[in-house]
Amino acid sequence: MTAFLLTMVSFGGKAIAILAVNILNVAIVLYFFQGLAVLEVFLNSMRAGLFIRVLTYIILVGQLLPILAVVGLIDYWVDFRARLRKMKTPSENS
Repeated sequence: MTAFLLTMVSFGGKAIAILAVNILNVAIVLYFFQGLAVLEVFLNSMRAGLFIRVLTYIILVGQLLPILAVVGLIDYWVDFRARLRKMKTPSENS
């Protein structure tokens, strides 16, 4: 969040803006991987087949990369993976 702020507000230093953009890019990539982990847990809980998995990865990873990064950012606070695993557990016992 601070890096995003530093990219939007000019404090007079070009070096600060460049550093902030680089930090923001690294954070987006890290949140993308976290979103990818949420997607994998979701597909496992849905017991998705190979075709659905490949189709989902082509659409979400190939086209909608920022959405996965936002899901990863939200997962940091909400913890979707733990909730998805809890939803999966009762159906396995039946």
